[in-house]
Amino acid sequence: QDSYGEDTLWWDLGTSPILTDKAVVVAVMQSGPSYLVAFDKLTGKVLWKTDRVLDAPEEAAHSYSSPLRVTVGDQQVIAVLGADHLTLHSETDGSELARLGGFNPTAQRYFRSIASPVVQGDVIACPYARGATITGISLSALLAGKGKDAILWFRDDIGADVPTPAAMDGKFYVCGDKGVVTAIDAETGKNVWQVELPRSRHPFSSSPLIASDHLYLTREDAITFVVGPISSADPKLVATNEINDDALDTVASLAPIDGDLLLRTRQSLYRLSSSK
Repeated sequence: QDSYGEDTLWWDLGTSPILTDKAVVVAVMQSGPSYLVAFDKLTGKVLWKTDRVLDAPEEAAHSYSSPLRVTVGDQQVIAVLGADHLTLHSETDGSELARLGGFNPTAQRYFRSIASPVVQGDVIACPYARGATITGISLSALLAGKGKDAILWFRDDIGADVPTPAAMDGKFYVCGDKGVVTAIDAETGKNVWQVELPRSRHPFSSSPLIASDHLYLTREDAITFVVGPISSADPKLVATNEINDDALDTVASLAPIDGDLLLRTRQSLYRLSSSK
């Protein structure tokens, strides 16, 4: 804070750093000093820092989403979603290459963003509005300066507030906080299929994981649901997995490791294996 200004985030820094060939890049999006900063991987020295101060109101200026490193044409670009805008930056010096606003057209004060954007091909999907919307945008068109004309599709009937969508093979897999899981075509934004998981007072905060043509989704009560095959036209809920853990608030996403899964609850870390 001595170097970059006061931390004003209401819920502490939640964004993950990302790696480029030379740097570790951190995004800080908040009220007041907001910026991207790149540190040399080997020395920790600052390679570049660029301000990202936008006109989002109150808590809407706060974002906990993680940047994405994407290739657009022959350029390596850093995409950042937050403060009611998607911005594209040069990974060489952090300079802003393109900007798209309009994610909060009515200037809602509390539209902080948590779910991160995801990419399939040239399309970046941006969850926003506390899970009320998701927007598909052409990265190449946005980089070419087309602004709002770069928007390919817009959905206000599905979305994700906290879980970051999964993406593979031309589809985005969106898990709503209440457990409605929707596969949508990346180019058109249209539904491919939809599955409703069992209802509960516990929401979904961890992000879905794709493995072996199935989608793994963990609820805050540490129950993991498996949906698949996701390549089929009509996947089903094929498994429900509970662990002997009464700690709620499981918000960490499943992590694969050597064919097993790591599951972190509020107080414990589990390694789950198919073999005993």
